[in-house]
Amino acid sequence: MGGHLLEVEAHYAGAIPLDLLKKEQDRITASLETIAHRNAAHHGHYAEARANLDDSLELLSNVADIYANADDANRRLCNQALFNAIYVDEDNDVRVGYRTPYDGLSDADLQADALTWAAEAKKKGQVRTSSKGGPLVESSHLTRLG
Repeated sequence: MGGHLLEVEAHYAGAIPLDLLKKEQDRITASLETIAHRNAAHHGHYAEARANLDDSLELLSNVADIYANADDANRRLCNQALFNAIYVDEDNDVRVGYRTPYDGLSDADLQADALTWAAEAKKKGQVRTSSKGGPLVESSHLTRLG
């Protein structure tokens, strides 16, 4: 931006022709429009990711009730939505392989990163809580998750 001010000062001093100054102004305007377009696109991706995260966390907060009240077919669907695999060894110790996006539940590094991000966002006043209500399955975006 400082370079732009120098160009304006140079123009006023007669060192830069008006057509060159106009060309530079058009280039800067195009660059700003590109940046604004990219910001809008990223915001859309963020909003969709945030909606998926809200749905995922809400599902997890209710998963025990959902599972307990589900019939066998819906319990199977819950298992398929949450897990890639469930391992039970000879001592009856259970280990699970989570499906995306729940695979981060057992990743200590990812959890630490998330806690650090949340603390920083809270300091900056950027933390938002879900405002959704109503039946979970009907409002869920989870059907689009891979």
